[in-house]
Amino acid sequence: MEFFEYTDDEIYALATPIIERMNQAANSCNYGLFSMGFSKKMADLVGEEKFNMQMKKNIPEKGELGSYTLLGCIRRESGVTVVYKQVTKKSRGELLAQLLLDKEDGEIKVFYAGIQ
Repeated sequence: MEFFEYTDDEIYALATPIIERMNQAANSCNYGLFSMGFSKKMADLVGEEKFNMQMKKNIPEKGELGSYTLLGCIRRESGVTVVYKQVTKKSRGELLAQLLLDKEDGEIKVFYAGIQ
């Protein structure tokens, strides 16, 4: 998909429902909701068992995901990475959240999602 033709606001409008759904799903440990927009490759990388193990570690350690702030969009020929500043409800400080979006089978899909 040619994300070079999109403004940051247009990309953010595409990414916002995705990050909101993923945050809600992570907080409620709902893999089905979390993985709803995954590309085939991402679904292969992050299965339900891996998701559940990660949530069992992260939620007690850092707390649920809280608010996020858009930092920017990084366009590539293979999609766009949307970068956020993410906070949790328990730990102090901020995390870096990323979504790599691209088109697969005519739909916008998540090719990578991570928080550091």
